[in-house]
Amino acid sequence: MISKILSENLYINSYGGLVERFHFSFGDYVDAENGQFGVLTALNEFVLDPGAGFSMHAHHEIEIISYCLHGELTHIDNMGNRNVIRQGDIQYLSAGTGISHSELNKSKGESLHFYQIWIKPNKPRLAPTYKHRSIPAQAHMNHMLKIASGERNTGVIRVAQDVNIYIAELKQGKDIAFSNPGTRQCYFLCLEGSVRVNEQFLEQRDALKVFGDTRLDISAQTDSHLLLIEMAARRVEAAQGKELYGKPGAFHT
Repeated sequence: MISKILSENLYINSYGGLVERFHFSFGDYVDAENGQFGVLTALNEFVLDPGAGFSMHAHHEIEIISYCLHGELTHIDNMGNRNVIRQGDIQYLSAGTGISHSELNKSKGESLHFYQIWIKPNKPRLAPTYKHRSIPAQAHMNHMLKIASGERNTGVIRVAQDVNIYIAELKQGKDIAFSNPGTRQCYFLCLEGSVRVNEQFLEQRDALKVFGDTRLDISAQTDSHLLLIEMAARRVEAAQGKELYGKPGAFHT
């Protein structure tokens, strides 16, 4: 099953040199009908003017993956990490028992455009952790590149949850496909450009919720930038109270 989310229906707010769009209920945006999607608790887009940003603030019991589309994000935290996240870079922050950080656009003339993915960890009171990885532009050109995963020995940023996060940049006319098993679900977002997915046409910021046995045939209508977050479709076995998981989906080129 596929459900389309139009960009025009996203929550949008603008203040103090910041434009933010939320895909799910978050902060000032309260919507009981649009809460978290599996373990994906938030997917937020931010555009910051030069000099704008978020001063030091605290998080706990959440994992945050930041992906920079354009500009430079300056990160400072109370663990002593000071980094600049640039176009194509990934930042991972496991807040665990508690962490404070700031996120600023220190540029004097360039805006900053980035996304944040919030994941609920699989257990509480994890030790706070910070990771930063730069990805060469060609690494995700014309195919989906896994950037974060709960799987062991994948060579990517490890998260404390049964989830896989992919990015891709597709040239116009390029086709790829993704098979979603019945025990999994995924959230597919067109970050930039436009694509056709099966019978659905997606432009910038349009998204799909995908459930059950579904093949996504993805065709780039223009040069496009894509994000896919794939996770277990959780169900609980009543007799034993166990969460059951299935194997993750697969891409085809």
